Amino acid sequence: MIEPFRQGPELIKEILETHPFDGSLAIWWLGQSGFLIKTDGGILVIDPYLSDPSTSPGNTKAPLAPTSA
Repeated sequence: MIEPFRQGPELIKEILETHPFDGSLAIWWLGQSGFLIKTDGGILVIDPYLSDPSTSPGNTKAPLAPTSA
């Protein structure tokens, strides 16, 4: 099982406290095909992986629970 580097409240705090410079972006991998992209203008989440790994295929633990996202 691939464990997230940060998860739950710690990941949410990092995302909220990250402020990309104008014209740049910050990217977090959320597992599987999911990414969170943050710019100075907003946040885009692509294919978030929020499932319980015991009920879905794959070998990656979800970094956020659906209730925390």
